[in-house]
Amino acid sequence: MLKLANLFVDGAVVQRDMPIAVWGWCAPRILVTATLGGSTATAPSALDGRFELRLPALPAGGPYELVVKAGDESVVVKDVLVGEVWLASGQSNMEFPLATFNLNDPLEQTDQYLAEGGVDPLLRMVTIPHQSLGTVETTIEPPLKWVKSGEDRATTREFSAVGAWFALALRKHLGVPVGIIHSSWGGTYAHAWTSREMLRRLECRKAMNARQDAVFNDAETWNIPQLEQLAQPPSNSTLPQDFDKVTRKDTGNQGFAKGWAAPEFDDSGWKLFLAPGSWMQQEVGRHGAIWARQAIEIPPEWAGLDLVLHLGGIDKHDQTYFNGELVGATGKDYDEKYWNQPREYRIPGRLVKGGRNVLAIRAFSFYFDGAFTGQPENYRLELADRPGAMLQLATEWKAKQEYEIEVFIVQSDGTAYTPFNPNACHTLFDGMIAPLIPYALRGALWYQGETDHNTMHYAREYEVTLPAMVEDWRFRWGQGDFPFYFVQISGWADTTVYDRDIDGRQLSAWCVVQDVQRRCVDAIPNSGMIAIGDVSEEHDIHPHNKRDYGKRLARLALHYTYHVPGIVPEGPRFREARPEGAALRVLFDWAEGLHALDDQPVKGFEIAGMDRKFAPAEMKIDGTSVVLTSAEVPAPLYVRYNWKPWPGDDCGFLVNGENLPCPVFCSVKVW
Repeated sequence: MLKLANLFVDGAVVQRDMPIAVWGWCAPRILVTATLGGSTATAPSALDGRFELRLPALPAGGPYELVVKAGDESVVVKDVLVGEVWLASGQSNMEFPLATFNLNDPLEQTDQYLAEGGVDPLLRMVTIPHQSLGTVETTIEPPLKWVKSGEDRATTREFSAVGAWFALALRKHLGVPVGIIHSSWGGTYAHAWTSREMLRRLECRKAMNARQDAVFNDAETWNIPQLEQLAQPPSNSTLPQDFDKVTRKDTGNQGFAKGWAAPEFDDSGWKLFLAPGSWMQQEVGRHGAIWARQAIEIPPEWAGLDLVLHLGGIDKHDQTYFNGELVGATGKDYDEKYWNQPREYRIPGRLVKGGRNVLAIRAFSFYFDGAFTGQPENYRLELADRPGAMLQLATEWKAKQEYEIEVFIVQSDGTAYTPFNPNACHTLFDGMIAPLIPYALRGALWYQGETDHNTMHYAREYEVTLPAMVEDWRFRWGQGDFPFYFVQISGWADTTVYDRDIDGRQLSAWCVVQDVQRRCVDAIPNSGMIAIGDVSEEHDIHPHNKRDYGKRLARLALHYTYHVPGIVPEGPRFREARPEGAALRVLFDWAEGLHALDDQPVKGFEIAGMDRKFAPAEMKIDGTSVVLTSAEVPAPLYVRYNWKPWPGDDCGFLVNGENLPCPVFCSVKVW
C-alpha cells in the first residue's frame, strides 16, 4: 500500500541546501520515516493515507538511497543525487527536442550537445507526459523515469533542448549534479498553467472560468461518444491516457490502394502546396491524412545510385514513397514526439532512374497543426556517397486530403472549455504542475507566450496572467520567491500577427506580448528575461538554435541565483528615456561595450512626441546610452525598438560587449 509520489524513482535528483519534501500514500494514521544521505525525518499519515515530510537540507552529493518506511512496509529509491533542480515549462519551444538541426550546421543538436559535455550521468532530466483530463491530478501516468544525459543517445535526443543546454552550462560552472523536470505542452496559453483558485482572482479570467465550470458540471459534457470507456488508455502513447476520446488514430492507408504513390498517377487536379508549410493553413486538408507529391528530375549520372532523402519534421506521422515503393515511415498511433524531428531515409539505387522520378509522402495529423515543419534547407535529396551533390525539394508540391477526422480539442482562441482541452482554464496546472508540488527545486524556466499573441486582447492581458501564474506557483510550492527566468518570444515573419487598435493604428500583438514580457521582469520579483532576436529564424516560430537560448538562461541563473563572478547576465536592458531638446537619450543597464551587432547599422529605433506617433530615428551610441533624433519628431518623449514581428536585417541589433542583444521594448503603452 505504501507508494511514493512519481518523481521519487531510481535516478532522481533532489535539491541541495534546502529541506527535501517527500510525500506519498500509505495506511492512515501511522508514522512514516524517510532517510537519505544520513538525514532522517518522520511524520504521520493523514486520515486519507497521504503523508508529507521534509528531510533536512543536504549538500550536493550522492548517489544515495532514499528509504521510506511506513509500518511494516518500505520503499527504496536507488541512485539518488543531491544537486540543483529546475522546472522547465511552457509551450512547444520548451518542448523542442535536441533531435533537430541548427540552421546551417550539419550536426544534429544532439551530437553537438554530447560533444560539448552532454555525456554526463550527473545531468538528468525527467519529462512529464501530457495530462489534461480537467481534474486536479495527484499522480502521473505512465511511470516516470529520470534519464541520465548521454547514457543512451535515443533518449537524450528527446530532451528539451532549452532545458538540456541550460543544465549543461550549470554543470560546467557549478560542478554539482543537475536535474531538470520538464513539463510543457505546445500551443498552450498561460491561463492553462494557472490554478482555478488564482484565475478566479483575475477579472480578465473570471467569466471564462465560470463558463468552464458550467460546461464541466454538465453531465452531457462527459457523454459524447468520444468520452466512453474513460478508463481505457490508448497503447504505446506518451499522451494522456484519455487522449483517444477526443481524436482518432490513423484508420489506414487508403491512398496507396488508389495509386497515389505511383509515379504514373495523374495529380494534375490536386492543390498546390508549398513545403515546408502547414497543409491546414494552405487549406489542403484538416486533421487526418493528406498526400503530397513532387516530380523530381534526377541527373542521368545518378541513375542506379543510392540516395539519401532529407525531410524536415512532419506533423505528426509520415509514410514516404519513392517511385511507388515505401522508403521510410515515422510515427504511429498517438506518437506526437516526431512533429518537428527531421527525417532521413535511404533510397536504394534500384529505384533511381535518370529523368522523372516521383516522391510521394502520406502525412497524418491527429492534433494541433498539420504541417511539413523546419527550414527549406531540410528538404533535399543527396547522393549517399557524395553529400555535397543535392537537389532541393522546398518548392511547390501537389497535395490532396485522403480523409479527415474530427478532433474535439479547440486550441486557437482559448474559448473552448471541453474536457481534455489543454487550453481550458487551469487544465495543465491541474494535470502537469499540481502533481509536482512540493518537490523541492531551485527555480523555474519558462518559454511561452506565442499562443497568447493570438488576439490583441490576450496579448494585453499577458501582463496580468503571467505574474499571476508565477505568484500561484510560488505560493503553492511554499519556498518563497524562487527564481523565475524566461525567454522573450523570438521574432517571426508572420504577417497574420497584426491587429488593429481602436484608433486605427496598426499594431502587432506579437510585439505587445514581447513588451509585456519585458515589463513582467519588473512586476515579478526575482525574475529575469533573455532576448533572442539575433538568433531567431525569419520563417519558423520554432528557432532551431536552442543552444544559445539555454546558455543565455544559464547566464541569468549563474549571475542572479548562484552569484558566479564575471558573468554578464543579459543584454542591454532599457532603463529610461531622457529628453534632451530635439534628441532623446535612452539609458540601459548591462550596456558596457554597447555596439551594433556585426557592425550592421541599427535602424530599429523609433521615437515619438506627445502624440505618440512613432517615426524612424537616427541613432548615435554614446557610452552606455544611445542618442536618437528624427526630423519628424522635434520634441521626442518616447522610444520603441525593433517593433515589428520580424525586425530582420533591415533593423539590426543593439548588443553589449558580450554580444547579448537588447530586448524588443516600447517605453510607453501604445496598446
